Amino acid sequence: TLKEHLEVINHQDAILYIEDIVNKNEPFTEWQIKNMHRLILKGIDDQNAGIYRTENVMISGATHIPPDFLSISGEMAGLIKWYQEDRGHTTKSWNVPINLIFEIIKVIGCECRCPCGL
Repeated sequence: TLKEHLEVINHQDAILYIEDIVNKNEPFTEWQIKNMHRLILKGIDDQNAGIYRTENVMISGATHIPPDFLSISGEMAGLIKWYQEDRGHTTKSWNVPINLIFEIIKVIGCECRCPCGL
């Protein structure tokens, strides 16, 4: 389908984007995460790409309940702060462990059908 085609292209674009910001030693920030989200949803859901959701969601078949939409900005800020301070990383660090990626997905609320199961 066209949607599946765009998903493949968009994920490739997001990976290239991450490689670019790593090579430029740019900071790991909430802004960067939103940009990755925008790239992944480009042409699929442009209205919601790169922004936090504006309503609560449930993910059928998942045990995880995404946080209330009103708390997402604070949750993301706390996640970045935890990563930068509590984990001993600097703002210039892109050595992102896979479990942090899943924490980000949990905060945002993954609605795809990928194997993450969130």
